[in-house]
Amino acid sequence: MSIYKKGINKLEQCKDIEFTMSNNCGVYMNLTVIGENSSPYHGLFIKQDEENDEIYLSKLIEQIKIGSKTYYIKDIVTNEEKYGGAEYLEEFDRYPVPIMRYNIENEINMEKRYIFDVQSNVLCVDYTIENLSKTNSNIKILPLTTKRGLFTTKRESMLKFNTDHLSDGVKVTLSITQNKFLYLKSLDAKFKQKPHYINGIKYSYKVTKDEEKMYIEDVYVPGYFEFNVKANSKQNIQIYISCDNINIEDEIYSVSNLYNKQVEKNKMLTVGIEESFFELKSLAMTASELSYIDKIDKKFILLKSLPNIQNKSEYLKHIIKSIEGNYILLNKFKEAYKILQGIKYRLENEKENYNKLEYYETLLVYIEALNKYANSDKALKSEKQEIYSYIKEKIDEILNLNNENRIIDDSYIVNIENKRYLLINIYWYNALRIYLNITNDNINKIYEITEKLKDNLIDTFFDDTAKVLKYEASEEAYANSDMLFAMDLTYPLIYDKISMKVIDTAFKELYTPYGIRKFAINSDKYDGYVYPHLMTTFVNSNLRQNGVTRATQKISYNLVKELLAEINKETVGTVKYKYDEKTKKAYGMPVNALTNAELIRLYNMLT
Repeated sequence: MSIYKKGINKLEQCKDIEFTMSNNCGVYMNLTVIGENSSPYHGLFIKQDEENDEIYLSKLIEQIKIGSKTYYIKDIVTNEEKYGGAEYLEEFDRYPVPIMRYNIENEINMEKRYIFDVQSNVLCVDYTIENLSKTNSNIKILPLTTKRGLFTTKRESMLKFNTDHLSDGVKVTLSITQNKFLYLKSLDAKFKQKPHYINGIKYSYKVTKDEEKMYIEDVYVPGYFEFNVKANSKQNIQIYISCDNINIEDEIYSVSNLYNKQVEKNKMLTVGIEESFFELKSLAMTASELSYIDKIDKKFILLKSLPNIQNKSEYLKHIIKSIEGNYILLNKFKEAYKILQGIKYRLENEKENYNKLEYYETLLVYIEALNKYANSDKALKSEKQEIYSYIKEKIDEILNLNNENRIIDDSYIVNIENKRYLLINIYWYNALRIYLNITNDNINKIYEITEKLKDNLIDTFFDDTAKVLKYEASEEAYANSDMLFAMDLTYPLIYDKISMKVIDTAFKELYTPYGIRKFAINSDKYDGYVYPHLMTTFVNSNLRQNGVTRATQKISYNLVKELLAEINKETVGTVKYKYDEKTKKAYGMPVNALTNAELIRLYNMLT
């Protein structure tokens, strides 16, 4: 799948297209498809950490010398100058692994493939260099190292690194106290120590259409790998990057072995997807880059660069909501269950990190995700029993909280600090309906509560004049995206005439071709952005109301075709988290797991 091809795409148009690749073990890379590091979160080797992901290796730059002529593939901007290299780029393919093909003045052809080991924190950069000239060429590959957070650049005085020469490369000690190292190795290229700094590298980050932040950093270059390519010959070499002192002669790190494992992984991810749905294939493969499990602490950790969400509970809710699209619909049931277990650990052991509203809303969102997993064909009987027992326990707990901790009022509406928010109550009603479906205990009592709650919620939140469900019971009635969830969950709160009115209002006041507004334009909460992930909730609400037929699917497709056309345009394998409604420009981090998951869910509805 070519994302960039010289003569077809314009280089300037592709310079901001980004891609993410992960080994799912704790390391990932985040670059532009033309090889330019233009944002502060770009890096070739980024180590995940619970608190703060850190870039260890910014990039590799190549120096190619043929006779008296020297060429560079740098693609960096400093305070003094902009260094190119992308002008030699012929093509960029993302799958099965990222590959960049260069042609330098018809004298050198260079291919550069990035291949992660799927079982360890090892990245192999595989070079194939063909010398077309009549003169021997000299190649130097310079690693640009650092140790910093995604948005915390460092200057030279802060990079207190030590360098140790190894027989097959170099060891860079990034931090003695934290026991953090970077190993760079090669069997075919000799490493020569020549420590120096590149100063004043500039990055920018467009936070909104009106706010652009600038970042400046220095990077440490420990030396370079060097090798020669004879005239009219071809040579293949590899640079291995790792946090550990691996033996690169081991067969498990051979290029063919690493590459074949990636190919097999991609085949498994896209099995059953028709060739014509190339966007869905791209989404499915991106989904595989998004997560890994800390098996020791049973904590689920999503790539920190992916969600553009700062609030802790929002972050966790986005993870929970992404499970269906990124895992269950792609038949990754083992991974889904592990993540669900990890979230359970967090909810049980880190409850003090959340206020009451945040905790219970996250819990109810989690109950919906558990139920969807339990209803899947691949859920084991033992898993279902465990899930149903947990759901029952948590709902009983909410119903039986004492007065001091009680979160529901006499009308059974969730009321926390005199605020009755719509979304948590939609999930609360849904949880009670799940309870009715999984147990016969107290069934008459729970049924009575559920029916009263439904009537009370409609009476409290539905405004027939504005034809909306209010965001908060005491606030003014205006259209908001939360009301769409009343028709999107396993058990819809509203139906028939009321849902028709709400959908009609949402179409008039929230819908745009690129996504859904969170609040109507006339609301003081309107932020000027539309959110692609909410489009799936909107479409599902329509399909549930009108029925799923080829005709309704076609109508729905016409609503989202402009959004689907955006896949791969800003970020390979997805679209970004939000778009400015006026400029149609995307903002935020490159990949958002929830957006990716909801686009997969959208495809599932339309196919």
